[in-house]
Amino acid sequence: METQLSRLELYIEILRSLQQFQSSNLRGIQEKTSVEQAFLEHAIIFLEKQGLIEKEYVGKEVVYSTTIRGERVASYFTSHTQEIPHEEINLT
Repeated sequence: METQLSRLELYIEILRSLQQFQSSNLRGIQEKTSVEQAFLEHAIIFLEKQGLIEKEYVGKEVVYSTTIRGERVASYFTSHTQEIPHEEINLT
């Protein structure tokens, strides 16, 4: 059974992929993140409005890249999201 990622996790995944590859078009982001196109288009608009990514025109192609703010957010979540080993989880 595959777990579904939350919106926040998907946003962070998009930021991480852009951070890793410097810039990309929508198709490239979709291939790198496996995010569905409908959500990706919504996410790109949201991330751009938040100042986390920016749109650039290279010839006739639109490419997206992270802003300094977007890089900080991606780095923060990368360094603060570590899975807790199952042995350490106390459910009682």
